[in-house]
Amino acid sequence: RRFNMIYYESVRGCPYRCNFCNYPYLFDDTRFRYKSAQKIADDWQRYTETTGAEYLTCLDSLFTMPRSRLTALCNELVKRQIKLKWICYARADDLAKLEIAQMMLEAGAHQVQIGIESGHQQQLDNMDKQCTVEANAQALENCRRIGLTSVISLIVGFPGETAETLEATYRFLQATPPDFYFLATFSTRVPGVPILTT
Repeated sequence: RRFNMIYYESVRGCPYRCNFCNYPYLFDDTRFRYKSAQKIADDWQRYTETTGAEYLTCLDSLFTMPRSRLTALCNELVKRQIKLKWICYARADDLAKLEIAQMMLEAGAHQVQIGIESGHQQQLDNMDKQCTVEANAQALENCRRIGLTSVISLIVGFPGETAETLEATYRFLQATPPDFYFLATFSTRVPGVPILTT
């Protein structure tokens, strides 16, 4: 059978523990495991050759970690001339480095999904995002500069949210607009998942 779009998973787990995320509790996530760059490149090459795939969506919670694997994969995709356009979840602090964003684009990335969450540093700290407003802004600026489509997520109503923090997020979006965004209200609707706040 031929498939124009392939959905692919290369990691299990997440090395981060953001305070709004129920992922670790839903999947009993205690370890971060990932396929090698060589394995991924082999799989992607096989898809293009046997199914005619042109697009690939990475389902991983975080595709850009570890950095050494990302670099090795991008180099392998370019070397083999694997012509796939791919989408992935990425950390803003990775994309804040222009050379990383450029490397991904040259290897076929055409859209990155970034958890920006808030334009206020205290809210990011409350969420234990381990990222800064400045890195988020630089990531979006880099994506726009090189033509890498950015899709971001935002969370409103996380504990600590005020009119001031919401205004900071609004100002952040005005100053460094993404290509697309989606907004989620913080909730704890999953039974058994603790509310994690700092």
